[in-house]
Amino acid sequence: MTSPPIIGLNWKMNPADRDQTAALIAGMGERLSVMRSSQLILFPPAVFLDQVRALQKEYGVFVSLGVQDLSTQAVGSYTGEISAPMAFDSGAEFSLVGHSETRKRQALTDTEVKHKFERATEHSVVPILCIGYQEGSEEGDVDYDVIKQQVMTVLEDYRAYIREHGLIIAYEPTWAIGTGDPADPETIETVCLYIQKLIAELAGQDTLDEVYVLYGGSVNKDNVRAFLDITSLNGFLLGGASLKPEEVASIVEQVEEK
Repeated sequence: MTSPPIIGLNWKMNPADRDQTAALIAGMGERLSVMRSSQLILFPPAVFLDQVRALQKEYGVFVSLGVQDLSTQAVGSYTGEISAPMAFDSGAEFSLVGHSETRKRQALTDTEVKHKFERATEHSVVPILCIGYQEGSEEGDVDYDVIKQQVMTVLEDYRAYIREHGLIIAYEPTWAIGTGDPADPETIETVCLYIQKLIAELAGQDTLDEVYVLYGGSVNKDNVRAFLDITSLNGFLLGGASLKPEEVASIVEQVEEK
């Protein structure tokens, strides 16, 4: 684990209402108001972005904000979608791009994920490229050809962008998301090193200092310590744990103690 780590908090389609959102932010304020070295990025449902932004100062929760997905288009007749300009204007600095659940639900192609990445970069939103989705994959299965395709299809035209702005990639094996069974540290390390190798081939070895590789998939306060010795890992993308302030605080504490 390198410093400073990035910890993403993906609330997914939670919580149910604004009262619960306020309670979550208040709970995080109680536990995370102290100074810390980690960069925390919160991905609430887009309809709560304004509320979370307003509550941050009140409760002392100073985290960056992001959206969970973006449209492939910047404007137009795309019912139910959120454009990158909308996200930026709502205060989002980051966006997840190609999350496994989104890939599956929308039957996204890698080219469509590339378009989402492109829209983000065009409108001053930092994309976090999520990779690792494998349809029909079984526990522990890693298809490195799929990983290469997901990385190269999206990033092949972004060598200059990576060199200038860096990159954040989140590895999320399909079989580990929401199952309570994370990938083992050896697998995560091997995948992280492989991702770094791909980026070095694309943009140069000297860019790797600005490339952050995160892991997401059933990380919690009880197992996070097992991943902290992975030197090629730069942080985590939390799902279920992100809805529990005490869990988030424990994970942040363990990460920063390392």
